[in-house]
Amino acid sequence: MIIDDNTTTKIGTDIYETWKDAALADLANMLCMHPLDQSTDTLTCLVSDDSRHIHLPAWYSEVTDVRSTYGNSLDCTIQYTQSDEWAPETKYTKTLTLNTPYLPGMPVTVTGTHGFTRLPKPLSGILTAIIQANQTMADQTDRITSKSIEDVSVTYATSTQTTLERTLTPYLALLNQWSLCHATNSGGLLSMPTPHHDLPWWMNEQDLGSNDYVIL
Repeated sequence: MIIDDNTTTKIGTDIYETWKDAALADLANMLCMHPLDQSTDTLTCLVSDDSRHIHLPAWYSEVTDVRSTYGNSLDCTIQYTQSDEWAPETKYTKTLTLNTPYLPGMPVTVTGTHGFTRLPKPLSGILTAIIQANQTMADQTDRITSKSIEDVSVTYATSTQTTLERTLTPYLALLNQWSLCHATNSGGLLSMPTPHHDLPWWMNEQDLGSNDYVIL
């Protein structure tokens, strides 16, 4: 996947190579989109509660076929409106509109191309911020707010926000714009005997204390 050269320019090649894979995994978690890379295949999706929409599990640049589980072709309206802001641009969609209502919750198969050959430029800015936050945490420079060299006095930050949360605050609107999390099917969690909780947008699975999503 191609990533904007400005990312490397802003943070340096060494830091970029050190944190790139971890940052891309973080970004995929925030967007609820796995994987980010482009692929062409057939995925199973569900008809929404309004009987008219199919919320896709990835950003699609092309949808070639939509069928019911009985093999019947479903007529859909597809609008590719989300631009990656490259030149030439590629436009994406995350929702299909059924021209004829279909039963809510029914599975359908969607064939097409999803994911990115070039990481959209708005997401490249977020990726840069994630890498910078990771490096700051590694250096522990996020914990210090002031120093005094002569008397060796050090003041540490007392904010309850994580470094990543503070770093990504300016990007919340962009994250929401590209997020697919509302389309995530959590039905499997509802059938579990142990209560589960939705994770904050900024939290990774590695931050969890157990498989029951209990935050320690």
